[in-house]
Amino acid sequence: MQEIWQELKNSLKNKIPDSSFHIWIDPITCRSQDENTLVLTCPNRFSLSWVQDNYLPLIRDELEPLCGKKLNIQLIVASAGANENNGTNKPKADEQLLLPGLQTEVPYCRRLCPRFTFDQFVTGNSNSFAFTIAQAIAQGTSTYNNFLYLLSNTGLGKSHLAQAIAHYMLGQDKTKKLIYVTAEEFTNDMVRALKTNTIEQFKEKYRTDCHVLLLEEVHFFEGKQRTQAELGPVLDRLAESGRTIIMTSSQSPKDIPRLNNALRSRLNSGLIASILPPDYNTRTKILQKKAQNQGISLPDEVITYLANTITDDIRQLESSVISLAAQSSLLCQPITLDIAREATKYLVKKREEISLELIQKIICQYYKVTLDVLKSKSRKQAIAHPRHMAIYLSRVLTKHSLEAIGKEFNRNHATILHAVNFVQREMEKKSPLGYQVEYLAEQIKTGTHQA
Repeated sequence: MQEIWQELKNSLKNKIPDSSFHIWIDPITCRSQDENTLVLTCPNRFSLSWVQDNYLPLIRDELEPLCGKKLNIQLIVASAGANENNGTNKPKADEQLLLPGLQTEVPYCRRLCPRFTFDQFVTGNSNSFAFTIAQAIAQGTSTYNNFLYLLSNTGLGKSHLAQAIAHYMLGQDKTKKLIYVTAEEFTNDMVRALKTNTIEQFKEKYRTDCHVLLLEEVHFFEGKQRTQAELGPVLDRLAESGRTIIMTSSQSPKDIPRLNNALRSRLNSGLIASILPPDYNTRTKILQKKAQNQGISLPDEVITYLANTITDDIRQLESSVISLAAQSSLLCQPITLDIAREATKYLVKKREEISLELIQKIICQYYKVTLDVLKSKSRKQAIAHPRHMAIYLSRVLTKHSLEAIGKEFNRNHATILHAVNFVQREMEKKSPLGYQVEYLAEQIKTGTHQA
């Protein structure tokens, strides 16, 4: 039994990145095996859910040649019996690492947002490294150190990841002492200690009593020399004790002005992980996740419109979904593209209206066809494809009705609807066409300012 599991782990190690293997696969143990079933033990419910969603098919595929037949795989939680959770039942959302009494036990800790957990964080090319290293630090499997510096602009998820680490660590060990403060609150805490002659208690709280320090908005320390002088020894003591330090900022240590060299050096000693604005595919996954959390279903054309309109702020994506859910519920109306446009008009920067003529111009330039050919009755693939793209982008980037778009392209309502649905189906398949749509949408938006 153990020999088969070890062979399986060795096989899996060659199939997935080292960091993912150490975080998700290595902690799993083999509990038992009979003629038809292999029972694997995960360290906690979150781990079980993640392995089940992301690695169970791969485990099955790699296990079959080792055993010479297909075996059922049952996942259970380490502290639970075999019947608590099998490979088909996911943990309930309200069971996710609840932290009762956290505020009572940690009076100096800001309240953690219950939604900011790893399973609620949507990953993509823009944040996958930060997500992976955050998990490694949370599970204690990081091969570097326990000092993470999350760097991004506002609204891209650095606070979410920082708090996800805290949720996970406290979920594993509720005796850990967490301090979660902003740089401004740290400064105010120190000033208060100086005024009340309690600086020694301040030092003990941050240097000795703290197991996990979450410090947000580090750039606030700019020019505050007295606070910087106190923060340095705090970081040194925590690092020497093997404690966890998580910092967030919109500026890298080298770019924060009026920061003393000693503190700048300490900040640079952490692992700096950048989070970039999400790409189109990640934005669509975020919208789908937020809609699921709100208990609503967004039409594909609404998801496409929002993903193309709100491009650099995840908070705005979430706000748009919440607004749509509220309007749909209060007005007892289904969510439509027109309602989406109305709900988001105050969330996005106003820009010049995109015209059908501009879309046609850029499509013609990109695909090297003339406008007359684009509007012609030709059904050749080389002509029909650009036409479908132009019609689809006209639908999601302008306020024009299907009838108005049809008139501009010399097509009836049914043909326009067919073109929109065709492109949408191809995008759902994650075909290369989706990247073309994203690229052309950006070109069209830019073109409104250049025209």
